[in-house]
Amino acid sequence: SVRAAAVAIATPEWDSGPYFSAYLAASLERFPKSFSLRDVADVVGAYLHRTVCEGPALRQFIGAAVGRLAQLEADGDSQGATQLRHLLFESLGAADFQHLPLMMEQMEASWMEVSSASWATVLRELFQWVSHLDDYARKPQILRWYQHLAAQKPGGERGRV
Repeated sequence: SVRAAAVAIATPEWDSGPYFSAYLAASLERFPKSFSLRDVADVVGAYLHRTVCEGPALRQFIGAAVGRLAQLEADGDSQGATQLRHLLFESLGAADFQHLPLMMEQMEASWMEVSSASWATVLRELFQWVSHLDDYARKPQILRWYQHLAAQKPGGERGRV
């Protein structure tokens, strides 16, 4: 079961093998049809709460999630895309504080390739999420990142969207 997998991720064996990679690929491939957002979030959340979670796994999670998000948008599944974006935002609150800069950098790099319409959606939804964030240790850093993103356009151009 998915709940059992979330518990299994809390064991060191998940760091020494391809388990997280395989689970991530399978769950994102099946999202949202046969894997719910909660199923994906339970396992990703359990992994991100680990103190040994490191850069390669974070890059892999963000890259895979943004890739699936782009596919959902291309398929016209705006609800699935919105849910996955929110999972990415929530991961900023779940991961160890020291990983925030890496995660924000990876998300930004991934999002620079999206269309202007998708970029505007990212900014709007990120602003809504940040405005409701109760973690006042993370909020200033994430808000500065949002302001930086708001000054960007997809493709690396500067300016307002």
